[in-house]
Amino acid sequence: MYGRMKNEDPTSADAVRRIIAQFEDINAYPGELVASVMSLMDLEEICKAFFGVPNEVRAPIFSYLPPKRAKMIERDLEAPGFNVAFTEMAAARRAFCLKLEQVLKSRGQTMEAVWTEIDARGQQNSLKLVG
Repeated sequence: MYGRMKNEDPTSADAVRRIIAQFEDINAYPGELVASVMSLMDLEEICKAFFGVPNEVRAPIFSYLPPKRAKMIERDLEAPGFNVAFTEMAAARRAFCLKLEQVLKSRGQTMEAVWTEIDARGQQNSLKLVG
């Protein structure tokens, strides 16, 4: 739905992403926030969420993880035969976003505040995800 909105009404899509976390914006979020969210996820859920994301995109994100955990995830993602149904991938990505929103809420922060920080840093580039 969000993808269609981006094409049909980019202004509304931008307004939505500033209040509801979007997985494709993960590389714009502060590293500490991403690390906090990923610490709440199990390895299988992270692998499902990052299925189809190119290595050059996920590597900087995985740098927020402890090295051993990052290597385990990379190994699983690159294993022959590792495949994830689109519905599982989408569910894992949505779970990431919901956890991100929960972390923010527990800190008394909002997505709007995160985007204000992102805008201030001038880092508003989104991932180009497969799937």
